[in-house]
Amino acid sequence: AHISMTAHAQLRWRELIVLGRSGEPPGKLCTSLRITRDDKPVVHNGLRLDASIVEAGLGGARVVLTEVLIGRPSIKPFVAHQGQARASVVVLEPDVVLIQAVGDSPDQVEALARRSAKL
Repeated sequence: AHISMTAHAQLRWRELIVLGRSGEPPGKLCTSLRITRDDKPVVHNGLRLDASIVEAGLGGARVVLTEVLIGRPSIKPFVAHQGQARASVVVLEPDVVLIQAVGDSPDQVEALARRSAKL
């Protein structure tokens, strides 16, 4: 996805990815998110996954959430763990926040991301 914004626009971009169904291998995935504000890059984030990365890098987690908030009050950086689920909040600019979470189920990942960002 490529998104162009003006200086005062607000955005909430959210991707929830479930890698394979129960009992299936996770397959392969490559995503790219590029957001510009007044033609200046604000976010350029990508994700490349295959079965080996899911096992090694994600610890077997099959659900990945990426959320970007732009033009909202600042949220503090944060890292959270709950069982196998993990979430991080990264402040890229005072009003630009990147939230990423991984876990075993969409509900688990969404709840941890919301709690991490205090949304």
